[in-house]
Amino acid sequence: MKFVFESWTNYKIVIKDTIFILGRNLLQNKLEFKKCPTCKYTWENQSDFLSDSNLELIGYQANFANPGAGIILFNHSCHSTIALKVKSVENLYDGPIFKKNAAGDECPGFCLYKDNLEKCPVECECAFVREIIDIIKAWPKKPSNLPQAV
Repeated sequence: MKFVFESWTNYKIVIKDTIFILGRNLLQNKLEFKKCPTCKYTWENQSDFLSDSNLELIGYQANFANPGAGIILFNHSCHSTIALKVKSVENLYDGPIFKKNAAGDECPGFCLYKDNLEKCPVECECAFVREIIDIIKAWPKKPSNLPQAV
């Protein structure tokens, strides 16, 4: 446990990577995997985020210079789009990560189109992202607790 003076009204307590802010007689848990930019809904961890049936995987924006910095896109039920860096879900994949970019003759060009979420058959440095996307597509969803649209 680490106890850090943050300001005259706040102290920050860190316990096993969980940050708590103590201020004005209130202890707030600041554990957060991702927050919706529109409705401010917060997912506490990766599993909660991926199993949320109010999210729909819609695309991937490749970063050819740094595949881990690529962005996986989701639509949220509040009509917002949420961007998730590949780096935050790299732990889902434990297969090979190739060193060479295969752009050229053998590349099917899937990464050039953000709405193309197909698996890539080529041994390319970006192929692991396609494997992660496939894992996310197959991730079991929890039933929604929101009312259905009419």
